[in-house]
Amino acid sequence: LTTRYLSQGLAFLIGGLLAFAFFTLNWMFALRRSYAGGNRPVDARPSRFLRIPLWVISAAVFVVAGLFTADQWVTWLLFSGGGDFGIVDPIFGRDVGFYVFALPVLTIVQDTALSIVILTAVVTLVVYIIGFGLDGLDLRNPPLRMRTHVLALIGGIVLLFGLGYLLANFELQYSTRGFTYGVGFTDAVVARWVNYAL
Repeated sequence: LTTRYLSQGLAFLIGGLLAFAFFTLNWMFALRRSYAGGNRPVDARPSRFLRIPLWVISAAVFVVAGLFTADQWVTWLLFSGGGDFGIVDPIFGRDVGFYVFALPVLTIVQDTALSIVILTAVVTLVVYIIGFGLDGLDLRNPPLRMRTHVLALIGGIVLLFGLGYLLANFELQYSTRGFTYGVGFTDAVVARWVNYAL
């Protein structure tokens, strides 16, 4: 019981803090850059009425991400104590231990990171639009500082989607499409290469 509570508490803190830090640093960065470049006096500062809801969302991100990662405490423990089985699968050349211990962790991290980066990109874009002001923002040719930041987040989303397809290849080991459990002929010849292409 002690191991469970300690593992859940540690996972809650680590997962929540990482999500909170990434989300908060991005909207703070966007807020500072947009107000520095908008049609406002040089010494203008963002309104507290904009900061307060952003801090509330950050707190919600911390709690939700923390609770989600804490709920996966068994997966983290298995990964930290797992090892190799000495049996290699013939399709990908990976030890069975990878599928039992590492793959579930990688899938959780990829799904969680993708959700957080998508939310961050949306909120960051909204912050830039509010910061620059609709009257002073040309959406067809946005400022360079806004464009680079938002595109970097979109690039992160694309990379995480690509990682998801790569992990989907390894998850073919659990496929039930064929007559037997595991990678069938269609999975090995078609599905695997489609995932690589995507």
